[in-house]
Amino acid sequence: MLRIALVVVGLALLVGFDTRQLSVFGLPWPGALAVAAVVGVPVVLIERAPLRAWQVMASALLCSTFVFGGLIGPGYNDVGWPWPVLGMVAFGTVLFAVAARYERALTVTVGALTVLAVPVPAWWLAGLSLSSLGVLAFLVVAVLAWGDSVRVRRAAQLALAEETERHAVLRERARIAREMHDVVAHHVSVIAIQAEAGRLAGGEPRFAAIRSTAAEALTEMRRVLGLLNDAEAGPPPGLESLPALVERTGRAGVDVRLSATDEPVEAPVSVAAYRMVQEALSNAVRHAPGSTVDVEVRRTGGSLTVRVTDTGGDGPAIGGGAGLGLAGMRERVRLLGGTLRAGRLRHGGFEVRAELPLGQDGRS
Repeated sequence: MLRIALVVVGLALLVGFDTRQLSVFGLPWPGALAVAAVVGVPVVLIERAPLRAWQVMASALLCSTFVFGGLIGPGYNDVGWPWPVLGMVAFGTVLFAVAARYERALTVTVGALTVLAVPVPAWWLAGLSLSSLGVLAFLVVAVLAWGDSVRVRRAAQLALAEETERHAVLRERARIAREMHDVVAHHVSVIAIQAEAGRLAGGEPRFAAIRSTAAEALTEMRRVLGLLNDAEAGPPPGLESLPALVERTGRAGVDVRLSATDEPVEAPVSVAAYRMVQEALSNAVRHAPGSTVDVEVRRTGGSLTVRVTDTGGDGPAIGGGAGLGLAGMRERVRLLGGTLRAGRLRHGGFEVRAELPLGQDGRS
């Protein structure tokens, strides 16, 4: 109830102030009240339907320009500013909400239509100065850019949260698999061995049944462990999966440029290269939102060179990190006999570079 009351009071003040202002400009109070109401009331749609609010408010502002410019009615001198002030502030808030909610292509369209429908007709019909036209166009672009940056940041946070959750699930599955292998499988194996020893020593036939049941349990256990470890349902991703990874990262607000060899390499190297790029891109989303990332994968002699660099981004880092991702990359590369270097670049940004040795023929 309190929120509803505050909204009603706010709308009343907005409409009342703007009605007064338009009346001062010479518009009769019934018309001033109608324009102020149509401009101000749609702001209540800002959470549920900001695009619809923008459509109504932009149309109302255009009608206000037509009224003061003489296209509707007799005209009211060269006022130079044919809109209610608080209504324009509310309109800017709606523009921000549109950019923060919808994709960039729609935001650009809304910005262009706003400039064409609001300041340009006022300059043409109602005496708005050319400098004021430029300032308003700049403000429209600035508000939309601000809203779009918020949308990109939210998308990056969501993508990071999803990736973090996925890794947590994988780690938990691996932990369960290790515990089952170390504890349960050990005891079942001991049962099977003891049952077999009892059977060979001339024990009762039930020892054979115990051994058979234990062997079946071990087989089923190995199957369950395989399911726990196979979290991605199929072969692990390799270099052929990099384009899809780049596309997903792009949706998180990081511009990624990929240059990768299409020559086949042995599976362990391919998987390691993919995981390294995946971790580096995840770090870019987390620590350098809005950056441009170059991913280069090429064969150099008897090794595969993987290089990921980012420009450092233009936004604050999202969350933190303890460097565990880099440690995991180093360990994976080390197990393959390769080398990895990671650090900040002199001109800004961050680079991760690895050299992974290939087999004699370079493939499996």
